[in-house]
Amino acid sequence: MMRKILPTALHFVGQGLGAYCGCCGERPLPDCPVVADGWQNSLCATCRLDWPPPWSQGGPQSTAEAGTIFLGLWPYQGSLRRLLVQAKEEVRGAASVLLQRAIHQELARRLSCHPWPGRIWVPVPPSRRRRWRGAYLPEELGPMAAKQQGGRWQRGLSRVKHVPAQTGLNGRQRRENLQGAFAYRRRAPSALTLFDDVRTTGASLEEATRAARAAGATRVRHVVVAVVP
Repeated sequence: MMRKILPTALHFVGQGLGAYCGCCGERPLPDCPVVADGWQNSLCATCRLDWPPPWSQGGPQSTAEAGTIFLGLWPYQGSLRRLLVQAKEEVRGAASVLLQRAIHQELARRLSCHPWPGRIWVPVPPSRRRRWRGAYLPEELGPMAAKQQGGRWQRGLSRVKHVPAQTGLNGRQRRENLQGAFAYRRRAPSALTLFDDVRTTGASLEEATRAARAAGATRVRHVVVAVVP
């Protein structure tokens, strides 16, 4: 029980005051900051080394579908994966705050030289199971990311069909399972950004994109925190 409490309770104690790692909650932080004003200062040396490298070193990548751009920040591995799991289990906890800081700095680095026309940021709607659990991570992480890019957070997409759980399904099965699951509530803006926490096969993003295009979107950007390799 104590190990579950430590990541959320102790990494805000303060740098240099016996604070513990914001990810594992077990090892103390170094007395001196590793990076000036960097989120890495909230991680111990072990978790910092276990943080995965960027998913792609450059900026956004064009996809096979015309008018769609994808940006994944990190692979779903290592200490990032552990932090995402913590954030899902602890609504509005310290893990979410630490992730917000990491996303903020990574987006600033990756998009500094790339125009981003999708000013309206829209979360991919969660499954009923995720909504019942009460922790839907894109809602925790997305609004700050949108604001950073001068955008506006908008819950435009909704689930109009509940589907069986995706666990254990391959990419083709997930796409078939999600057909017709999303719809846009109103006419969609011509350019928008779809935001999600983890991309597994990309089926949810593809179906959400289809729904946005059906409602009038012509340029769709995808931003995800982590990509399953």
